Amino acid sequence: MKTKVLSFPGTPGQQTTVPRAKRPFEDFYRAWYSKVLHYLSSRCSSVSDAEDIASQTFLYAWQHYDRYDPERASESTWIFMIAISRWKNAVRDRQEYVDLDSLGDLLGTKNDPAYQAACMTEIRSRVAEALLGFPEDTREMMIMKWFHGLSAQEIADRMGIAAGAVRTRLSRALDRMEEMLSDLGE
Repeated sequence: MKTKVLSFPGTPGQQTTVPRAKRPFEDFYRAWYSKVLHYLSSRCSSVSDAEDIASQTFLYAWQHYDRYDPERASESTWIFMIAISRWKNAVRDRQEYVDLDSLGDLLGTKNDPAYQAACMTEIRSRVAEALLGFPEDTREMMIMKWFHGLSAQEIADRMGIAAGAVRTRLSRALDRMEEMLSDLGE
């Protein structure tokens, strides 16, 4: 059980142990809604999508707030994991696949901007699909590193693990991702 150890002035050598308290949900909501919305806005194609996902995030958090244990995770870790999960669900649910072979006759040559745009859509779709093939914690590391530009140390601090472990897992993940997407270069 994690606890805060407090030393009070005037009582040298005496310490009091105070368990972390869970604040009322209304205060939790006020503290975190704008931060979660900002985070989601940077990942969604529209503000309304970000607001929808933020609403889903806080609805889930409200429904499960009785299960939140401040001894196991900080508020930020808990709410952002919910937000990331809701965002991933939205991405997965909205995924559209493009069959480039059937578009070949319509679009013309590889120099055609429409063909190139269709290829980029296919690549984005394949990368998203490949990311879903990784364990959630590895996927989070990959997203934090390659989509948000965080350093290994920043990722390690957020996930509570060693920076060396982050670098090793990202290196292995990159190797695996290259294998999964090797046919895109053809």
